[in-house]
Amino acid sequence: TSSESFALETVYYGSRSKWLKVGVPQSVSCASDDVSASSSLTIVGAGAIDLPVDPDNKTGLNPSRASSLYLCLNKKLIHDLPPGDHGAIIRAYRTVDGKRDALAAFEIPVYLTIPHHAAAMQAKFSVSQEVGSFMVDRHYLRVPKGVSVLRVSLEVPKANAADQGASCSGVSLMVLAGGNTRTPADLVASGSVAQSCTSLGAPINNRLTVKFSEMKPLPGIWDLHVFGRYQFPNSAYTLNIDYATFADIAPLKVKPEMIGQGEFDVVLKESTFDAAPYADKSSFSLDALQARTQHEISKNQGVIVIPSATGQRARTYGADAGLVTVKTTSSMEGLDIDMLIDECEDEQLTTCKAVAKSGSATADESGEFTPKSGKYYAVRIDPYSVPADLAGFVMTERIASREPEAGSLQVSATTSAEGSFKINYAFPLQNSRLLSNPLFVNGPYEIVGDIKLSNLAGVALTNVPVTVG
Repeated sequence: TSSESFALETVYYGSRSKWLKVGVPQSVSCASDDVSASSSLTIVGAGAIDLPVDPDNKTGLNPSRASSLYLCLNKKLIHDLPPGDHGAIIRAYRTVDGKRDALAAFEIPVYLTIPHHAAAMQAKFSVSQEVGSFMVDRHYLRVPKGVSVLRVSLEVPKANAADQGASCSGVSLMVLAGGNTRTPADLVASGSVAQSCTSLGAPINNRLTVKFSEMKPLPGIWDLHVFGRYQFPNSAYTLNIDYATFADIAPLKVKPEMIGQGEFDVVLKESTFDAAPYADKSSFSLDALQARTQHEISKNQGVIVIPSATGQRARTYGADAGLVTVKTTSSMEGLDIDMLIDECEDEQLTTCKAVAKSGSATADESGEFTPKSGKYYAVRIDPYSVPADLAGFVMTERIASREPEAGSLQVSATTSAEGSFKINYAFPLQNSRLLSNPLFVNGPYEIVGDIKLSNLAGVALTNVPVTVG
């Protein structure tokens, strides 16, 4: 087996603290302060001079094709680092007979982010500063698990019409929500630019603020980066981040005769803004029929048509049916199925066209379509890879109602504890199309909906799923 040796050198950016230890033993505990590091690395693997194993006579070598470099982060030094971006580059210089190459053979970048703030301890994050044209101010927020809602606002001050554009500001906000690729949908929908002037310097007051909120924000480090717009040399801005955390609320599952009225409690544990639920801004609606069915598929079965919860291979839908969503999932590791949904002209499913497809590398598939009158629909499953002779999966079909049915809410503060609220709900049983739907009355379908609680300003606080069945 061939090998190569490299001398290691680490260059730090963002601070002078050497918070990284390179080349530590695999079994070491990084919590220890006396962790020994190495200044060299030997890579063992299959080189050009190595003869592969001959399958006939079993001669040759079967070397490892990968070597590992283990790292430790010094938590004590990291704790003292200032908030923001930090980085290190590990450079590996090839060494032969005690001589080292002048240029690195390869480099390994290491990135470290220290958040400016954590959404906890009833403390809001607020910063007011300036950012230059084409420049970026980076802000990081640690969102712990269990936060119910996160509210973000970016605001620029009004411009003074008398100063001929000198006080104009314009910034844009980029948010990566707990990961490096996910952007909050509300931010995309509302736009990310706040500015006090047009490109020609005329003051405007209808774009001073960017606001968005997200229920159940993804835990982790949130990137909130403020970019200076190119039209303005310097832009003043204020970035505010608030949060609220409610105690866990169990989903409501009630019998049909009990949906007429009921109550439950909501407890606000932490908040940096007025997060009291307000009845007139909240909503209660039942909006879909839903059924979950268990299915099995064998390794060599081929593509099969999965019947509906009522046993229909050729699925049909009533006039009240809106968007239909079909999802599959499985707990079996390694199972990979694909889903195709066809719209057909006949009950025998002979003349069809695809209306939805899903082909992930797992058993988690999803497709949706809007059914048409007089058409038949077939949900086909292809067992692309089945690790056992027989595999099970769950299919969920959700049939949205074209006209969701609304209930009513009343909110009152309780005297048992500060931040506790009692939610009373009511639903009109008479003339409900969902409650009288044959799929619900005679079949295995349940009625689903939710109660959305919002505050006086209309900020969505938390969502309580409702199931009738």
